[in-house]
Parts: sequence; C-alpha cells; structure tokens
Amino acid sequence: MNARDLGGLPTTDGGTTVSGRLLRSENLQELTPGDIARLVDEIGVTTVVDLRSTNEVTIEGPAPLDALASVRHAHHPVLREFLDVSDTVKAALLTEAAEADRERYPDDPMCGHYLGYLENRPEEVVGALRSIATAP
Repeated sequence: MNARDLGGLPTTDGGTTVSGRLLRSENLQELTPGDIARLVDEIGVTTVVDLRSTNEVTIEGPAPLDALASVRHAHHPVLREFLDVSDTVKAALLTEAAEADRERYPDDPMCGHYLGYLENRPEEVVGALRSIATAP
C-alpha cells in the first residue's frame, strides 16, 4: 500500500536522489507472492525498516518479507507505544499529540507531526536512518 520510489526528489545541492535505492510504503502485511518476487528479485530490496509500534507488530504478526533470510529487518518504532491503556486514555493522548503537532509547526500540522518523531523518539529516528544508510 502506498509504495513509491523516493528517487528523483530534489537535493539541497541541486541534484536529485537516486532512483531504485529507497522505497517507502505503508504496512507490508498484504504482499502477494508476486509482490515479494518483484521487490526482492527484480528491485533488489535488501532491508526493511519497520517504523510501527511494537504493539502494532505484535497484533499484526510477521509480514511476508520477514520469512526471507535474504532481507534484513530493522525495527525502529517512531510511534508512541500504547500498550495496555484504555481507549479513553489513548484518545486523550492522541488529542494531546495533535495539538502538539499544531503548536510545533502551525503552518503545516502534518509537518509538525513528523517533526514530533524527532522530538519524541530521536533515538529511533537516528536508528532508522542508520539502518537505511548501512543497508547493502
């Protein structure tokens, strides 16, 4: 879902990012055998960096690429962990987070949301970037 190549994006030096090096997507749970073959055999995916919470991973179970020894998996949860909290508490925390997103960057709350990952989970963001940078 929502998979795309991040190649062709502008860089600060006037160039563009390299195509076929970094893909991004939503959850990989629904991959078909054909999807897996395309990602691994045709495109050459070597590493999956999973940004989901530990709770999400536990609930959803392993994704199809998890079974492949040739694909490295790095889990760096950038989302807050909501283990064993009531729906009321979870809703309050999410409302609080949405307000922080608006305060963090009033012109673009979505940008504020992503900046919140750096503020709230810097070690996970750095870990994810290191996993990307060191991927074969």
